[in-house]
Formats: sequence, C-alpha cells, structure tokens
Amino acid sequence: VQAEVCSVLVTGLRAIVPLLSKELLRSYPATCDRYFSYVTFIINSYMENLDVALNGDKGVNNDDKTNFFVTLMQHLLWGAGAVDPTAARLAFKSIQALADYYFTGLRGNGNARIGLGPGDSIGPAAATAIFPTAISRLLEMIFFPATCEYGIATDRIDACGNALITLVALDGNQFMQCAHTIVTQYAQHHPAAEEPLFKCFEKLTRDRGVNMGAIDKRNRMTFCLNF
Repeated sequence: VQAEVCSVLVTGLRAIVPLLSKELLRSYPATCDRYFSYVTFIINSYMENLDVALNGDKGVNNDDKTNFFVTLMQHLLWGAGAVDPTAARLAFKSIQALADYYFTGLRGNGNARIGLGPGDSIGPAAATAIFPTAISRLLEMIFFPATCEYGIATDRIDACGNALITLVALDGNQFMQCAHTIVTQYAQHHPAAEEPLFKCFEKLTRDRGVNMGAIDKRNRMTFCLNF
C-alpha cells in the first residue's frame, strides 16, 4: 500500500510541475500554498523515489528530466520571494531538501545520487542548471528585492540561510563568483558598501568556526548567525 501511495504522489508531481507557472500560482494563493506543501512533502519524503521514477521512464530523455528540475526550481525560487510567508518558507525548505539530497550523495558515500549525479541518467546538466541559478537568484533577491514580489524579509530569513548553506557547500567558488557579481552591481549605487560586503561574504563561510563540509544542525545554526 505504501509503495502504491508513493507511486501516486510521485506521478502526480511529475504531471503537475510542467503545467504550472508563476502567474497561475500568483493568481490562486490557496492553491499556491497547497502546491508548495505538496512539493516539500515529496522532496523530503520521496525524493529518491522521484529520482528512480525519472530514471526508469524510458519515454523521458535526459533533456526532459533536466527541464523538470529546472521548472521545479523556477517555481521554488518564485515562491521564495513571493508575498505569502507560508509559501516562501515551504519553497525554501524544498530548495534546501534538493540541495541536501545532492550534497549527501556526493559527500556521504563518494557517489552522486541517481538522477542528479555526474555520469547518471540526468547527468551533471540538472545540477549545473539548478544550483548555481538558485545561488545567483537568492543573492539577487537579498540585494535587489524589487526584482521579486516581496524579497527576503525577516519572516523567512532563517529558512533562506538554511537553504543557502548547502548551496554554498556544493560549490563555494560558484557562490563567491555570484557574490562578486552581485556586490559589484550593488556598489554601482552604493560605492562605500563594496569593500565591507566583500568582507562579509568571506566571513560568512569562515566565522564562528562554521564547517562547510558538514551540513549538520550546529553548522546550519552557525551559518545562519553569520548570515
């Protein structure tokens, strides 16, 4: 019975994701909340089943699988900056869970997870497409809140920090490149902030003894304090 329930839930998510857009989610707030709740539950509870289902479907090619994750991440990043704090926190939890899933596969046993890993059916394309984009977009929302509907306010800052730490751990160099780009853009209007901001980004992954190679509760709390 549990396997059948899992199959229905995973199949449902695969069917829904390509049909939705941020315009539809914005137009129906109640549906938006339920959607992000559903996504969060699937990713936290059945991510491996979703991964296996995508890999086992011979009618879906690698580009289709990558596009699925790209579209899903687009939904999550929109939700993270949306007005509704409930949807935003759920979106951040899903981003965190996706990154944790990939991170655990890479660091836990030396092998990437089935679907998102290099050399597997989706290949590195999905990871390359979604995680750097997530880092860049989250930093953009923090520094330029006008680029989204609400921005990263106090009602979701801790959820943002928890998602960001794993994204940073996945590729610290990519994070610093994105940070450099964002700070340079910000400094065009606030020149005096450039040097202090660069120092803040450097401290983010170093201060208070934070260990970016161990994404556990203590390090998440430390990173959020630095954040």
